[in-house]
Amino acid sequence: MKLIVTCNGCQSRFQAPAALAGKRGKCPKCGAIVQVPAAQPTASQTPAAQQSPTPQASQQVTAQQAPTQQTAQRPSSASPARPEAKAAEPSQRPGLLDQVLQSPASAAPAEPAEPQESRPKGAKKGKGVDVSTIEVGAAGFAALSSKLTSRQWGSGGDEEGAWSAREPRPDDVAFQKQVLKSFRGPIAAVELDSSYRAGMVAALIVMGLLVLAYFGVIGLTIWAIIYHVMYNMLGGGLVWLWISAIPLVAGVVLLIFLLKPIVASWSSADESRTMTRENEPLLFQFVDKICDLVGSPTPTQVVVNCEVNASASFHHGLSSIMSDELTLTIGMPLVAGMTMQQFAGVLAHEFGHFTQGAGMRMVYMIRHLNMWLARVVYERDDWDDWLERQSRGDFKSFFFAARALVWLVRKPYWVLLMLGNFVTGYVLRQMERDADRHEIRLAGTQAFQDTTWRLNVLMAAHQWALSDLGQFSRDGKLADDLPELIMANVHQLPKKLLRHIEDVMNNGETSVFDSHPADAERIDLALEENDPGVFHLEHPARLLFIHYQKWCQFTTNDIYRRVFGDEFDPKDVYPVHELVANQQVENQQTDALHRFTQGIYTPMRALQLPNWELGPPADAHAYVNRVNERRQQLVTHAENMRSIYSDFREQEKIYRQTLQVAAVLAAGFRVDADEFSFRVSRRAEVEQTQRTAGDKARTLGAQLAPFEAAIGERLWASLCLLHTPQVQAQLPEASARAAEAQRMLRALRCMSAAHTNVLNLRNAYARLGALCSYLDNGNEKLYRAIKTTLDQTHGLITQVRNACLTTEYPLEHTQGAMTVGEYLLRTMPASDELGATFEAAQTVLDNFITTYARLAGRVVALAEHVEQACSMPPLPTPPKMDMFD
Repeated sequence: MKLIVTCNGCQSRFQAPAALAGKRGKCPKCGAIVQVPAAQPTASQTPAAQQSPTPQASQQVTAQQAPTQQTAQRPSSASPARPEAKAAEPSQRPGLLDQVLQSPASAAPAEPAEPQESRPKGAKKGKGVDVSTIEVGAAGFAALSSKLTSRQWGSGGDEEGAWSAREPRPDDVAFQKQVLKSFRGPIAAVELDSSYRAGMVAALIVMGLLVLAYFGVIGLTIWAIIYHVMYNMLGGGLVWLWISAIPLVAGVVLLIFLLKPIVASWSSADESRTMTRENEPLLFQFVDKICDLVGSPTPTQVVVNCEVNASASFHHGLSSIMSDELTLTIGMPLVAGMTMQQFAGVLAHEFGHFTQGAGMRMVYMIRHLNMWLARVVYERDDWDDWLERQSRGDFKSFFFAARALVWLVRKPYWVLLMLGNFVTGYVLRQMERDADRHEIRLAGTQAFQDTTWRLNVLMAAHQWALSDLGQFSRDGKLADDLPELIMANVHQLPKKLLRHIEDVMNNGETSVFDSHPADAERIDLALEENDPGVFHLEHPARLLFIHYQKWCQFTTNDIYRRVFGDEFDPKDVYPVHELVANQQVENQQTDALHRFTQGIYTPMRALQLPNWELGPPADAHAYVNRVNERRQQLVTHAENMRSIYSDFREQEKIYRQTLQVAAVLAAGFRVDADEFSFRVSRRAEVEQTQRTAGDKARTLGAQLAPFEAAIGERLWASLCLLHTPQVQAQLPEASARAAEAQRMLRALRCMSAAHTNVLNLRNAYARLGALCSYLDNGNEKLYRAIKTTLDQTHGLITQVRNACLTTEYPLEHTQGAMTVGEYLLRTMPASDELGATFEAAQTVLDNFITTYARLAGRVVALAEHVEQACSMPPLPTPPKMDMFD
């Protein structure tokens, strides 16, 4: 006799053996505590709830559990068929992003951040697939019930209780069996249609013709060189020989550049680590099971790296294309951020590519031909840099002609590349759709949507983590575990960014040149398939790895070795939790800076303090009143000042853009008018816009000045109160804090004195970047403009750095005694090195802006503590400027 159990949490119903009557267990769908009734109820069975469960670290889904069918439906407001229709605002979808930031970041490297369900609850709804009841075997339910009743509950009662039980271990035989038995039967085969097969043949023929055309140009170039030497150069005088040598040199250089993609090897940079079955038995069994269900050969080799990606490829590239030897590459950030169900779907997608036999081999060749042709068109290396330098030297006539020929040849090949992408795009997109079907049929429609969302979030978090690494490295520190750092950033992504990601997912369109369908199209395919899948285990994917943390750390260090080479020192590696904790403190200081200034702050405008030296006030009561008056002044005028500040930023932006456009127009090039909000066809109009924007920015800046002066006076007076007995009695280590504040202010003073040069450097850097973007189409006028701007940029870098070389750098770092100037830029580049100077300018600007903001945040946070000690709470938090505004 079976008992019907209803979960009060998700309203799911499932069957339990009669022997379990009266016992407690755990809902296999949402993890809530359920009570098995004493007698079988007569209520009719209802479909399972459509909401996806949030994976719990302690959830133990038994091997006897049947799959939960999950469905989803695309909202009509986000349909790609109606791009003109505006997507519904996130506020109209209850719970849209609640699950994304649900779990806190990991606190220690030994316990990486738990992957949580991150797909917005309201983003996709079910299509109403009939869901059978879930039958949980007696052994499985008893095991769950035993685990629950043996734990120590918190004070919140059974529903809200928590326990400290450890997660399953990947080396536990029972857990391994549970994982492998969770695969429920075969999946339906994915059939290839005849148009796909015909498209593959046509694409391969076209790509072959393009390659023949390439070799035809090489042959034509060789013939032209020989013909020129035999019939044009011989028999003339010395002057004629010199003149006729120009096309000869140009032709030889062109031939070298045409042969370079053939003879030059591909990048051999490899940051992967090879696994073995002995090291990771559960992972290999997991992969074998997926290959068996998909119908793909099992991989000969499994490697891991630190990319947000996974891929399967032929073991030795094109040389092993006729064999079934595959290499599976797993990105550890995927493992860190996905459930087993999502991870299994990703692997099914990758192995799905290799179920097509000869078709996959043809597509593999097409893809490689596309990549090779793209290399011909886009690849730039030391040869290009050498040719560009020689075209400015003593024999510039020879090499300028060679550059012109290279440019002329690359343009037609760009057309051929676009033609190749157009012809092969259909085939490659169809291949991705077929691979998607394997993923959908293994993991299910809902899991496919969740995985698509999760991949986008992880890629965004990856970019933020790389930004964090840049900041850490400036202080001489590196994170020991990049996947963990990525997961820490997953929980910190702003909601505006998450909404942007969702909008792109739901409304993206596929171009005829794309090799992959847009996410919206792929999700529509999943909804059409409407498949519940055969694997639903939602444990963290990292539990498949016995040595998960080591693989994360190994692959992270491999990145450092590639980037830093011999300069990488393992002693510079610090635990992620320590770096993130320090970062959170700095984030709190940034929030304090935002409150203190009421949002009217940018590191590109210097703080206006009445005095940069601190000392005990003659009348503490008068200083407190002074602070109170300035606080009231800031609150009163903040809203109006924020409007002025927003206009100021806009005019500053226009001014910088006009500098770039004017420089490009002066060099003889045209600018795409669609990229700017002002007219760019004539240089005189651009310069007039520049003058207007500059005048408006100066006027608005003058209106901001009194407000900024009030901020500075409040800050200085508050910090001076650190020297009063009343504040010292309430703040621990007030004297040490006062000394720290003085060091910070001295650094801010020297940096503030360099602000004018920093602004000029920012403008020169913007002009230099705009000019360098036209190097491939260069002329003498452009080269002169670049040389002039390069000299200006190098001179400004020198001035900014020298102005700060005598002041101690006061923030924490691992490089010993250092000045602010040395922190901004360790060593100066040569004045004639374009690339090094451009990079140095970016480094100085980044370090200056970051350091100035960190110093300001540090002293402002201290000033807030002083004010609270004087019974003055922090000011209200103003609205924040957003990166998408």
